[in-house]
Amino acid sequence: MSMSSLDDPDYEATFRAAFVEDMAVYAGVNRSAVSIDSILSGSVTVRSTITFEYEDPAQDYAASLATVNVTEIFVSDGVAQHAGSADVYDIEGGISVGAAEVRCEF
Repeated sequence: MSMSSLDDPDYEATFRAAFVEDMAVYAGVNRSAVSIDSILSGSVTVRSTITFEYEDPAQDYAASLATVNVTEIFVSDGVAQHAGSADVYDIEGGISVGAAEVRCEF
């Protein structure tokens, strides 16, 4: 995926919505619990935060990232076509009372 893809406002909106939807479904939380903190260039890096009601589900989610195949997370139109080249990195800064920061590179 190239950063210039996101220059198209419709494409960016679709990508953001699909990213949030897929992360929420995989994490088992409401879409409102997932936020995109930034999208940076390089390999298109998406930093996001998922807020869990309790710490235990956040810990389970963090553990699942170590073994997940990203094609299991990103299934929606707008993001699935990039899943084959995506990497989901370990939680940055650990878990803090039910919040997980996740970095994905496409």
